[in-house]
Amino acid sequence: MNPNDPTSTFSSDQSSASTVPGLDRINHPGDDTCWICCSALGKRRLNPRHHCRICKRPVCGACSPCKVMIDDVLERSCTACASNALKANAITQQLSFLARQLADLSGRSPDDIEPPTLEAALTCCEEAVEPLRKERVKHKIVERRRREVEEELNAVQKELDRLKRGECRMRQEKV
Repeated sequence: MNPNDPTSTFSSDQSSASTVPGLDRINHPGDDTCWICCSALGKRRLNPRHHCRICKRPVCGACSPCKVMIDDVLERSCTACASNALKANAITQQLSFLARQLADLSGRSPDDIEPPTLEAALTCCEEAVEPLRKERVKHKIVERRRREVEEELNAVQKELDRLKRGECRMRQEKV
């Protein structure tokens, strides 16, 4: 998974703070401020600290109003991660559709393809591309052979035309 890809899916075991683009601040003060708005966090400041369950960063309540399904559990997430999670769902559906189209083109039944996750949809697309790649190689071989046969046919046609012209000259000489 590319940490800079905003379409990456999330699971509860991801602990890399760099999974959310735009949130990797170089000089962030630490756990006592929100990673998004930099407001002070803590009970004494009357601004409870929450942690996004996707990127694991501390955030304030205003920056983490969203809930996202992670491993079949509704979990708190920051606005940036929730936005990415929504994009991941839409992209999963688009990749599923693409996987069905590729399967149909590669001769497999598209009816049994309904990948539940982004990774599964990508795997289905990759699996469907391999037979198409093999067909493309076969097509190139056939196309190359067709050109060779066409060139041979042209050469034979030229030779036939040359022989016909020679035969006509011979008839004219006899007359």
